[in-house]
Amino acid sequence: MVLNDDISLLVVTTEIDENLDAIEVREWVYLGKCSIVQNSSARRIALKDGMEYTYSYEIYLRNKKGLKIPKDGDMIHITK
Repeated sequence: MVLNDDISLLVVTTEIDENLDAIEVREWVYLGKCSIVQNSSARRIALKDGMEYTYSYEIYLRNKKGLKIPKDGDMIHITK
């Protein structure tokens, strides 16, 4: 399988500034190359928030040591 696309994961962390206020920091972390294949069955999955979602694509990642795998509900960005 050819991995032609780039995938990034949105990582949200909370930091404390000098005034002791909580600041939400959003950062896109590059995960590497991936491949996107259209899912012909368009399955429905239930996430932890109780909502059901229909997904129409499957994403395949290169299996690298230490690769952070996106979990259900994580926001990803794929660039073709």
